[in-house]
Amino acid sequence: MNHMRGYFITLLLVIIFSNITYCLAEEQSIELSLQDCIDRALKENLNLKSSYLGLRAEDFSIIQAESQFDPFLSLSMNRRQSETPTYLDYYNVKSIESKISQLDLTLSQTLSTGANWGFGFYNTLSESNIETAKNYSSNLGISVSQPLLKGFGKKINRSNIFIARLTKESTLYDLENNAITLVNEVQKAYWNLAYALESLKVRELSIDQADSLLAYNRKGLELGVLTESDVLEAESTLLSRQQDVLFQKGQIRAAEDVLIRLLNLISGEGWRLKIVPTDIASVTDIDIDPEDAFRNAVKLRPEYKIILKNLEQ
Repeated sequence: MNHMRGYFITLLLVIIFSNITYCLAEEQSIELSLQDCIDRALKENLNLKSSYLGLRAEDFSIIQAESQFDPFLSLSMNRRQSETPTYLDYYNVKSIESKISQLDLTLSQTLSTGANWGFGFYNTLSESNIETAKNYSSNLGISVSQPLLKGFGKKINRSNIFIARLTKESTLYDLENNAITLVNEVQKAYWNLAYALESLKVRELSIDQADSLLAYNRKGLELGVLTESDVLEAESTLLSRQQDVLFQKGQIRAAEDVLIRLLNLISGEGWRLKIVPTDIASVTDIDIDPEDAFRNAVKLRPEYKIILKNLEQ
């Protein structure tokens, strides 16, 4: 009997110490509705932000793929100088010095059919110490080429653009799918937290009932109508109910952590934030036509659209 009493006293001390530790942590409370949680998650969730950045990257992939058909303008300047020794008295110089300067302006473009056209304006200026006048030449050049077998046609030449656009659409559907998944996770986490809080109220009520039973049994022991075993059983029940309350508080903390992570409230003291749901769960009857639901799913579900885009690629 003394062994059981020592066990109950130890368990009671553990419960009291755990309650003190739990209450010492300074927590800030914030009241949130389900819509508030969904709005913040769609705005601040890191996974969704990463998916959005991936969509932005696909925009640049399309621009890069289309850039192969942009006109190309180039300007080049070149100057060469050479000196060659000579032993001929005819030139009356010890070495022949020559200078050649070039200035070229070209414009070219690749067409979607695979053709390439180019226009060039070429200028050359040459001078030498054995010539009395400078030589200047200038000419225009136009070129057009069109592959007739390999590389011919719009499909093959615009395939990179087509694939880049399909990839962007697939990434967009991935983003939509991630957003739908996130909303579902937020709803689940929100109602799990609400359920955990309501369960805590029920368990705390059971403590009051167990405490009343203990007081009744102690009074009965004093009057001689109950035994000490009845008192110990009531004490055991009370300790068990207190342990249930501690367990439920841990469930609340775990549910809050899940919701905090989804809402990206982890900066600063976010993990010590206490979320108080303000919405009350309700059940609404909805009439659903299976055929209409299937048609809407095929039309709207991003997973189905992703599969179709992958087939196109």
